[in-house]
Amino acid sequence: MPHTAADRGGAAGRSAPPPLLTAASVVFVEAVLLLGLAVMESASLHGERLTMGLTTALFFLGGALGLGACARGLARRQRWGISPVIVAQLIALGLAWNLWEGQTKPFAAILAVLAVVVVAGLAHPASMAALEVEETWPDDPPGEPKT
Repeated sequence: MPHTAADRGGAAGRSAPPPLLTAASVVFVEAVLLLGLAVMESASLHGERLTMGLTTALFFLGGALGLGACARGLARRQRWGISPVIVAQLIALGLAWNLWEGQTKPFAAILAVLAVVVVAGLAHPASMAALEVEETWPDDPPGEPKT
């Protein structure tokens, strides 16, 4: 399996470009919001809906921990966080679409804007270049093309 400096927690000490840091920061905010939802759901547990409330709170907590880990990874220029973050943003866009009616329209708009900012930040050429991993194999002689 190829290993580079980016796999070990950063690309040779270089910092992430602003678009990638913006995307990672927004993902971190989303993680904090999910954590808040988990806490609120846990606080509203009562007998008749204990199982549903507990599993919902655990779902939100898992999502918060996952997005938080992805945000940290992206800020450190690690590629593994890209796919889960993109999936989360696509889910957010679908949720925003469903919430577009009535009193939830402002929430839907905020959700959609955050998702678009994250995807745009990840798709930015500077972010793509920062997350580029050159594949190297331990037995490859230096300077020879990889097959």
